[in-house]
This record gives sequence, structure tokens and C-alpha cells, in this order.
Amino acid sequence: MSAAEHRNWPLVPLRHLVLLNALTGGLEFSASAIFTYVPPMLLKAGVGDTFMTTVMGLGPLIGIFAIPIIGQASDRCTSRYGRRRPFIFAISLGVIFAMLLIPYAEVLSLYLHEESR
Repeated sequence: MSAAEHRNWPLVPLRHLVLLNALTGGLEFSASAIFTYVPPMLLKAGVGDTFMTTVMGLGPLIGIFAIPIIGQASDRCTSRYGRRRPFIFAISLGVIFAMLLIPYAEVLSLYLHEESR
């Protein structure tokens, strides 16, 4: 590519780049928190190593199938907020809710275990 062709590209404002990367940063933050805190909790709850790796691998496996389905649904979305924003907002709320539950996972597991008896 010549220098003349490169000069014709429009400049992207810094705030657009920050907003674009905020989504990826939030996802990475959530994933690092999950992969840091969940395995010790599973081990403390008595879950074996084999089952723990299965549980930790379910998220990415579900993502392989869920992402195309969610993408197809968002392509058909006719919301006044756009095609992507409602899905990003809903999924973000779900991630925030799950992150808020992580510190209480032990208490919830004890409560649910007692309820099943």
C-alpha cells in the first residue's frame, strides 16, 4: 500500500477506539475473575479434578453454539436502539449478575444442597 492510499483512510476518534475496546476489556476481566475464583471454590466444595475441568470447559463449549444463534437473532432485531445494543446490554446484565453471585457461591451451594434433601 502506498503512502498516498494510506493518507486517504479516515481517522477514527480515540473515544470510538476506547469504547470498542471496553467491551473486550470487560469480557477479559470477567473471564479472568471466573477462571481465578471458580476452581478453588469447586475444589473446596469437593468437586473432583475431572468434573471441575468439565465444568470450566462448558462455558466456551456453549459459546461455540450460542454466539452464532445470538448473532443471527441480533441481525434480525429491529429495536429502536439498533441491532446489537439490546443484546450487548442483556448479556452484560447477565455477566454482572453472575459476577455478583461468585462471592456467594458457597452459601448458595449449601442452600441448594439442603433444599434437594
